[in-house]
Amino acid sequence: MSISSKETQIIFRLEKSQLDRLDRMIRLMGYRTRNEWFRHNIREFISKAEKEAYEKELSRLDTNDISDEDIAEMVKTWRRKKRAG
Repeated sequence: MSISSKETQIIFRLEKSQLDRLDRMIRLMGYRTRNEWFRHNIREFISKAEKEAYEKELSRLDTNDISDEDIAEMVKTWRRKKRAG
């Protein structure tokens, strides 16, 4: 089997007993191959990591101390500057 130029092969080592358990669990979870299971878990991990990074960035924008009136005033100021500018 050849690997396309867009794919990279990853090799890891497991004890035989761990591999047997992994194979049983993979089948129980409905995956046909280790590769299918591994790709799914990598995609899930990356998605979760990206979501956590995004949430971390958003948490910096804490608006607990900003009132609705403050926001309305910011918008009015922005609109005045936009019209003047």
